[in-house]
Amino acid sequence: MINIEMLTEMFGGDTEFVSTIFQQYLSDNKDINTRIEEQVNNEQYDTLFHTMHTLSGSLSNICDENIVPTIKTVEQLARDGEQPNADDIQLIQTELDKIKLQMEEYLA
Repeated sequence: MINIEMLTEMFGGDTEFVSTIFQQYLSDNKDINTRIEEQVNNEQYDTLFHTMHTLSGSLSNICDENIVPTIKTVEQLARDGEQPNADDIQLIQTELDKIKLQMEEYLA
């Protein structure tokens, strides 16, 4: 989950900027779980590496407190051309759904 308080403080209390960040994240990642699933199922590890790398950076920058370490694990496996653990993929997808909901609630 995103530490919204920390994120807002990082931007000097500018809630409009936080809203803009969330809107951009949601726009960029509207089908993220489907993309991840397709990349894993089709063994597209190069593409999965780039997806995980982008997610890791994005979520680190917006104060995620839970899923980044697991994303980094999958990122490394994908970089090495190895099959990621199915439980890790499921955990990532579950957490991404929670983050999406958290952002949508913030924007409502």
